[in-house]
Amino acid sequence: MRYLRSLITVAALLPSIAASQSSRTQIVMLGTGTPIPDPDRSGPAVAIVVDSTAYLFDAGTGVVRRAAAAGRNGVRAFAGRTSAQPSPRFDRVFLTHLHSDHTLGLADVIFTPWIQGRRTPLDIYGPPGTSHLVNSILHGYSEDFAERLSASGGPSPDGWKATVHEIVPGIVFQDSRITVRAFPVLHAGWKYAFGYRIETPDRTIVISGDTRATSKVDEQCRGCDVLIHEVYSDSGFATLPPERQIYHAQAHTSATQLGDIATRARPGIHPSPDRFRRRCSSRGGARIAPASPSAASVRTGRPSPAPPASPGAIRALRRSATATSDGNRSCGRPRASACRSGRSR
Repeated sequence: MRYLRSLITVAALLPSIAASQSSRTQIVMLGTGTPIPDPDRSGPAVAIVVDSTAYLFDAGTGVVRRAAAAGRNGVRAFAGRTSAQPSPRFDRVFLTHLHSDHTLGLADVIFTPWIQGRRTPLDIYGPPGTSHLVNSILHGYSEDFAERLSASGGPSPDGWKATVHEIVPGIVFQDSRITVRAFPVLHAGWKYAFGYRIETPDRTIVISGDTRATSKVDEQCRGCDVLIHEVYSDSGFATLPPERQIYHAQAHTSATQLGDIATRARPGIHPSPDRFRRRCSSRGGARIAPASPSAASVRTGRPSPAPPASPGAIRALRRSATATSDGNRSCGRPRASACRSGRSR
C-alpha cells in the first residue's frame, strides 16, 4: 500500500487543457507527489503564471526540471533562450509549511536558475523557521558557489543569494500582477502552516497547502475561480494501520470532507492533490488528457455553478478534469468526474 497526492483540475464542462488565449493567468502543476518516491510524480509545486511571470508555491523534488519541461511545451514563463538550453526562472517562492516533501527542491530553485542566468537574489516567503532552513542550504553549498563565482565567465555575484520573508497571516506580497494573502491552516503538529489566496487581474485562486478540513479554506474561497486543495481517499484511508489513521485525520482532508468544503466554497474550478492514488476511467466517452507538462489554464468566464457535492467522493462534485504537468493522467468527462478514489496496486 502506498499513499500519494496528485493535482487534477476539475471544472464543469471544461472543453480542453489548452491555455486560454484571452486569460492573463495560468496554473502550472509542476509536481503532485508525496514523500513516497514514485518515479511518475515530482514533489509538490504549483506555479501561478501571470503575463508570463511565474510565482512558485512550494518546492518539491524535481521542480526546476518540470518547469523546464513546461517551457518546452509552451509555457512562456519557463521558455529557454534556446530549445537546447532551458532556463526556467523563479524570482519568488511561497512555502506553505516546512515538511521536507514541500521543500526538498528549494536548493534547486535557489541555485539552478542562478547558474542559468538569474542575476538577483531569490525572494522566499514562508512560515517561521524558513530563515533557518535557507541559511542551512546556503551554508551547505558555500563551497559550490564559491567555486562557481571564481570561475572565468561564471554566474552573477548576487543570483545565488536569497532574501527570506517569514510571514504572518495577511497580505504577504503584492505587485502590479498579483496579490498573495496567507491564511493559517491545521496540519498535524505544525505550529505554522499556511494556505494562500492569490488574486490576479482576472482570477482568484486559493491553495490549501497540507491541512485537515478547516473552514478557513472555504472562507478564503467563497466563489473563487480556482480552489487547489489536498485530499485523501476514504477507501485508501481505511487500509492504513489505526495509528496512522489518527495522524492522517489530523493532518489531511478526506474526500468526503473536501466535498463538503467545495459545496460551501463553490469554486469555479477545483484541482485536488490526493494522498491515495486515484484511478481514472475512460468509460462513457471520458476524455483522458495526455500525460504532458501542459499548463492547466484558467479559462475565461466563470463556469455555471456546480450542483452540491454529495458525501464520499470527489466524483460527487460533478465536474471534469484536465491533465497535471508532472506526467500524471487525470480524468475528464462532462458533468461527472471519471475519477474514483481508491488504492493503487
